[in-house]
Amino acid sequence: MNDGTGSDTGSTTSSTQLSANWTASTDGESGISGYKYAIGTSAGASDVTAWTTLGNVLTVTKTGLTLTAGTTYYFTVKAVNGASIESLNVTNSNGQFVALGGADTTHPVISAVSSGNISMTGARITWATDEPATSQVEYGLTTSYGASTTADSALVTSHSVDITGLAANTLYHYRVLSVDASANPATGTDNTFTTTNTAAPAISAVRATIITSGVRIAWATDLPSTSQVEYGLTTSYGTSNTANSSLVTSHSMDLTGLAAGTYHYRVKSTASSVESVSADGMFTISGTLPATEMKAYPNPCHLANGKLIKFALADSSGGDVNIYTASGRFVRKLQSGTGASEINWDGLNEAGERVTPGIYLYQLTNSSGNKSTGRLLLK
Repeated sequence: MNDGTGSDTGSTTSSTQLSANWTASTDGESGISGYKYAIGTSAGASDVTAWTTLGNVLTVTKTGLTLTAGTTYYFTVKAVNGASIESLNVTNSNGQFVALGGADTTHPVISAVSSGNISMTGARITWATDEPATSQVEYGLTTSYGASTTADSALVTSHSVDITGLAANTLYHYRVLSVDASANPATGTDNTFTTTNTAAPAISAVRATIITSGVRIAWATDLPSTSQVEYGLTTSYGTSNTANSSLVTSHSMDLTGLAAGTYHYRVKSTASSVESVSADGMFTISGTLPATEMKAYPNPCHLANGKLIKFALADSSGGDVNIYTASGRFVRKLQSGTGASEINWDGLNEAGERVTPGIYLYQLTNSSGNKSTGRLLLK
């Protein structure tokens, strides 16, 4: 799919219209009857122009728009077959940057150049630019470089390029290149990295699970390696937990004391001094944990030990618990006020008598209205 009316263009000087064109889709059963398109400020979005029906044409020009200088706009197109069924697959353009106010002669400013995910045969190079620009990396054994990645024409400010096919245990020079929508180039300074002589651990199955005290981050690696999690409210993270130096392939770390909000996170594992970093993930702390984390413990509980049975709430705003025998006979109701995150039961019924061993049922409700029911075994 191309931005513009012909070959793909990365920018426009118009403040009121955008164009795009694409190749024809096919449907061997009912044919193609037309297309639908949308325009947005990110790939796949429709915040500028909602989905609009077209005839069986391969180009569109949308007029009457109010475009903002310095913003990139994206077309998304999907086909409609002869049975009026819309394609599940959509095609996104790589965007048109709106350049207004005369000729742009300012070069992008490159910053935060870094190498990471270094392995025996590759590395990931990241950097930032102060305006949307393309992404490319030159690299080689000397400052003459001699090799380069294929230029990525997508105009972005956060850049990430993977270099592959490298020799193990070798020092490489590299520099980054970015070109803005007005064809102003920028070239970074020389940097180096050294490939490893051992394989980096491969990270997989990264997942976040909300628990009573916060969130549990778990993942797997193909090699025994260390464990650490970086997290924060943005992709800059800013906080990390203490690395666990135990070499394992199944990793689990709990993050606690988190305020309500949506967090970004990534995991890191190191084996033989070679570090791997996962892609960005997200989780949300709502301030009220799910009812599945509201439970009784210890379970089973030995009454003879004189231990209290505790009912964990999903927050610290209080709640109540009703306890019944297995046959449904009421035993006792307990409550806690604001500030309490659990309710304690001493094993006595409403009459102050100690209950007998057996299976008991409970219904736990916190002040937010979340409910959890379960069975409790007393011995």
